[in-house]
Amino acid sequence: MTTLEQKIYEQKTVNQKPDEQKDEGQNRRRLTGIGPLADSLSKGIAAVAVAMYACGFLIVSLHHSSFGFIGTNPFRPRIAAAGASFLFLTAIPAFTATRLGGGQLSWRQLAQLSYPYYFGCLFLSIPVSVVFNFGDSSEFLAPPAVRWWWLIALIVFLGILVLLQDSKRIPPVVSAIASVLLVVFYVQASVRELFEHRFGLSSVGLWFFVIGMATIIELKVRPRSGDWEKTIFVALGALLLFAGVYYPHIEASWGGGTPVNITMYFTKDSAIRPSQAVSVRLVEESDEGFYIVGSKEAKAIYVPRNAVSLVYFSDKPTDSSLLRQEKRERYLNPILPARVGRGKLLG
Repeated sequence: MTTLEQKIYEQKTVNQKPDEQKDEGQNRRRLTGIGPLADSLSKGIAAVAVAMYACGFLIVSLHHSSFGFIGTNPFRPRIAAAGASFLFLTAIPAFTATRLGGGQLSWRQLAQLSYPYYFGCLFLSIPVSVVFNFGDSSEFLAPPAVRWWWLIALIVFLGILVLLQDSKRIPPVVSAIASVLLVVFYVQASVRELFEHRFGLSSVGLWFFVIGMATIIELKVRPRSGDWEKTIFVALGALLLFAGVYYPHIEASWGGGTPVNITMYFTKDSAIRPSQAVSVRLVEESDEGFYIVGSKEAKAIYVPRNAVSLVYFSDKPTDSSLLRQEKRERYLNPILPARVGRGKLLG
């Protein structure tokens, strides 16, 4: 502040009334307190944005590598969508785990809580299931039914022990062991389904349960050991699990990795099926072309844009009256030129 500005401020302060001086002092203190808050908020938003982009880039790159290619455009919107999906689906169980006070629970209390917490994760995954593509999975709302009556009876008996864990007649150790045994049974069933390439609601519940329990264990162990470097490896493991198992089952409309069923019409100069239409799955597109896979294929095929005359977003072209009409017109007039559509297909 210059000498002239200082004199003007002092003259203004002298002419002000005591109430006005008090209000001005409060306003100054309020503005002074907002400054650090705004700075911290801007840094926090920037850190979340960087983490979201870094996670999304790694997830999309790993997903594309499973089809045999690496995307060349690092600024696609689906990268941010993949990172946002990972952070959101990780924040839900982590937040619920912290609300349960997992860091203050004893190991016995944690064992008793494991079974109710697992079914809480199942119910929590129901509203989130709208973003996932379960395909033809026969299992949706519950783990698979058990065929052996004695195993069903054992599960019911263990469940009763867990429900009666507050009873003085049942030792706490018994209810804790029963809870852990039930959780092991349901978790191994969900893991087995994932290895059998069956993805259902229990798979989403398994993600919530694993992330929640990992958060509780981190809260119990890390504050005492102070070894936070291992937490980074736990987070990296969760990221790899999400990229390899869960991201491929998120709907493409939500920025996920589920391939889109399309019918692709090739030009007469195409190296693949010239002048024919093929039902394929669209994995990714770039400014230069499309990455597609067949119905029973695991590796992608790159098709340049100049080899494609039209793309219909369905594997049943007969559903479109426009395509049926065009087919009749081309049958009646073979010299009718093909309509070329080169619009961008995915975000």
